[in-house]
Amino acid sequence: MNRKLLQGFILLLLIIGISSCQQKMYFPDRANSPGLTKALEAKATFSMKPQANDNSEENSSVGSSIDLAFSPVNHFGIIASYRWINDRVIHENDGGGFWGIEQIGGRFNGKRWEIGVGYYDTIGSKGFVEAYGGYGNGSLNRVGITNPQYNYDTKYNRFFIQPALGFKLGNYFTLSGGFRTAFLTFYDFKAPDPQLKYEIGNSGKDVTAPIYVFFEPFFNFEGGYKFFKGNIQVGAANQINNAKIAGNFPVYISIGMTFTFRLNSLIKAVSDFI
Repeated sequence: MNRKLLQGFILLLLIIGISSCQQKMYFPDRANSPGLTKALEAKATFSMKPQANDNSEENSSVGSSIDLAFSPVNHFGIIASYRWINDRVIHENDGGGFWGIEQIGGRFNGKRWEIGVGYYDTIGSKGFVEAYGGYGNGSLNRVGITNPQYNYDTKYNRFFIQPALGFKLGNYFTLSGGFRTAFLTFYDFKAPDPQLKYEIGNSGKDVTAPIYVFFEPFFNFEGGYKFFKGNIQVGAANQINNAKIAGNFPVYISIGMTFTFRLNSLIKAVSDFI
């Protein structure tokens, strides 16, 4: 293997490994960035997010997502999503290891739905630009073995703003990129230890009090033909305020399939069939 390529691969693994450290209450997930360009266009993406569990005694798992988008009129889009965190296991560490960092870890499960609206437009014959904003609501559960004192259940509200820019190469490929700014507030925090809500962020403050802000860049690729394309999205999250409740710039990759169709064409095809 080329030496530079090997060094790059090792560096990537190191970044991904470090990014999982200190995960506590937040896991980044894909952005619903549909790339709509015309009225009555609809898209559905079904995807999986590999979760490489860093506990050698646990099998790796996947997180699942459904993303929907529809444009009822030109330049106006509606998006909706549903996501699952399925048995995401992170190694529990009391701070006595090589890095000297306490890692709450544990087994995490959760789900979240989101809905939003936005504006889109075309740039020339190939480009497009879009900006969406919306609201989401979710829940997260943590169960530990080594550190059960950190077990909790919580719910959260989430608002987001999400601009993106991209281009299409005929009916075959779409490449886009953007960033999402997300605002989270936690509520209904339940734990066996009533003091945990003040300790989990290592700040001594109630974790449900502040608004947590995340900056989340992403790149989205689709390849296939017309109505059916493979989809890959790579992204990350950087928490920019308050006590740390996420990892050190956690990254993700999401792999799935995207279906695209025009509603009027679908109605015509169904009526012709009938």
